[in-house]
Amino acid sequence: MAETIIENIPEPVYKNGIWKGAKIDWSEGYFQFGERLLSQFKNYPDFVGQIDGATGEAETYKNMGERSIRCAIWLQKQGIIQGDVVGLCTKNYFDSCIPLVASFYLGTVINLWRYMNVNEEMVIYYIETTKPKMLFIDEDNAKTVLDTISKKKYFLPVVIFGKRKSQLSFKDILETPNSDEVDKFECTKVQAEDPAVLLYTSGSTDFPKSVLHSYRSIANMMNYYSDDGKPSIVLSFSSLCCVSGMRTFLRSIIFKATMILSNYKRSEVENACKLIEKYKVTRISMTVYAVNFMCITKEVWEYDLSSVEQIAFGGGVIKSNSIEIISRLFPKAEIFIRYGGTEFGTLITGKIKSNKMNSSGKVMFNCEVKIVDLSTRKIVGPNEKGELLCRTPKLMTCYLNNPTATDEVIDSEGWYHTGDLGYYDNEGDFFIVDRITVLLKIRGCHYSPAVIESVIQEHPGVAEVAVVAQASSRNYDLPMAFVTKVPGVELLTSDIHAIVVKKLPSVMRLQGGVCFLEKMPCTSTGKICIKSLRQMARDFAEKTNY
Repeated sequence: MAETIIENIPEPVYKNGIWKGAKIDWSEGYFQFGERLLSQFKNYPDFVGQIDGATGEAETYKNMGERSIRCAIWLQKQGIIQGDVVGLCTKNYFDSCIPLVASFYLGTVINLWRYMNVNEEMVIYYIETTKPKMLFIDEDNAKTVLDTISKKKYFLPVVIFGKRKSQLSFKDILETPNSDEVDKFECTKVQAEDPAVLLYTSGSTDFPKSVLHSYRSIANMMNYYSDDGKPSIVLSFSSLCCVSGMRTFLRSIIFKATMILSNYKRSEVENACKLIEKYKVTRISMTVYAVNFMCITKEVWEYDLSSVEQIAFGGGVIKSNSIEIISRLFPKAEIFIRYGGTEFGTLITGKIKSNKMNSSGKVMFNCEVKIVDLSTRKIVGPNEKGELLCRTPKLMTCYLNNPTATDEVIDSEGWYHTGDLGYYDNEGDFFIVDRITVLLKIRGCHYSPAVIESVIQEHPGVAEVAVVAQASSRNYDLPMAFVTKVPGVELLTSDIHAIVVKKLPSVMRLQGGVCFLEKMPCTSTGKICIKSLRQMARDFAEKTNY
């Protein structure tokens, strides 16, 4: 099947308080995603699909295709059928993507576990909520997962990427099918609304919810505005368990780009720069937090990053001068800010404009967005803040086995309530302010922690900052700031208080205090873990009798 090349997309239109992206109709069978992946492998056998950033080892489409077919055949021989759930818990390795692709071939549901911070409690939660029939795991998490399965007496076959005594090895299972079986393999036909992928919300404030996507929604996530046909070398800071990481990897196959595999944390940006220079990376996908770290890391200027043509990021508050620094660091790159989520993919995207540095851009095609007042729930107009709601074919089917949570976010008209506070201007450019659940309630009014964070981030000694509500006996929230320092820069709590007092009204002063941390607690997606910081704020309040 020829891939869709989308060009000259009309601008979004505004009607009755709703911004609507252009309507695009895909070709027949666009949701037969397994067939689309397999056809790429077969049509371009010599193309290098992935490179291990740590070892330099490269793998062609031919090899990726054959290994994914062998994995699919082996799964079939174990009795795995269309609709069954297959679990995957792993960092980024050559082998990681193979069960993912094989699952699309078979019409099964790939369940992408958060591989970071896997403990007994999370393993139980994953298994009991999704009921997987097979599980693929890396060696890092093998002991925890296997001990939990044994303790709870789950019947769950486990395949390990590596070697472990008395356990199935991924390498060994690929040797089971014969060449004749591989040659005759055909993908299972699926329907657009069949279940395809189970992802997890970030879990920054509670247990992560299991997000079910259909083949239709996954296929819609893969098509963006255009593809110029140029060879691309892609580096992503995300793993497959994140919607951005999964999407980046699958799009690399669909649009024939070479993926550089890495497991670097957001603070290890110098290592990422080494990969960019070595492999002449042309496209980068990362979080705002990685951008901010890159901008305070002096060593990144020692590398040749001129190959980069496009940078896309999102997922947090960016420092006011970071975009200017990134523009100098990557002089040939177009820079995009994107807004999206696990439940609905990417909704809004746009190239950075000098007069709208913090805008996420305009509504994408096949998406509808409106802003409603937090109290009245009525649609509001330009430059009025409210909750952002969306409708799109990229929207999840539901939260698995959680109809109450699903009904809370998807209304009777199909609008998904994002829980994000935002607004748009007269030109249809959108601005995301903050999560509604993290707003500070002070003297009857709501204030965004992001406003305080953006001011604190202006201090050259601040690496990262997060402001949370510290509950008090005064019946209103006390803003409390958690800060990590730039290495080698002297920074005092009085410096943080001073910049807030100077630039913000008195109601937004840090009455809850300032706490310096060696590093920020993070979720497996690389976001700051607000749940952990709230607990720290509560502990601090108890000690100081706030």
